[in-house]
Amino acid sequence: MALDPIHRDFGRRVRAARRTKGMSQEALADAVHMSPETISNVERGATTTRLVTIVSIAEALGVDVAALFGDPPAPARDHPLVEEIVGLLAGRDPEILRAVLDQATILIRAASR
Repeated sequence: MALDPIHRDFGRRVRAARRTKGMSQEALADAVHMSPETISNVERGATTTRLVTIVSIAEALGVDVAALFGDPPAPARDHPLVEEIVGLLAGRDPEILRAVLDQATILIRAASR
C-alpha cells in the first residue's frame, strides 16, 4: 500500500529511470547494496527511503537526485550554436517549429548514415 503520493511518484520515477537505463531491480539492488524486495517496495511507494539511499539510487541510475522528485533538468546546452538555434526559434508559430524539426530530423538521419 502506498504511503502517499510523494512516495508513489518517487517510486515511479525510480522505476522509469531504471528501465530507461535497462537495469533490472536485482542489478539496481546490487548497485545500492539493498535487496530486490526493498527496491520493489521503493518503486511501489510502499516504503520510506533515507536520503543517503536516494543519493545512491540516483548515482546508480546516472540521474540527478532532483529528477527522482520532479521533472528532470533540461539538457545542457553545451554548444554555442544550440543557444543560437533556440534564440532563432523562440516564439515561432508551431507549424514553423514542426517544419524545422522535420527538416532537422531528415538532415541528422542522412548525416548518420
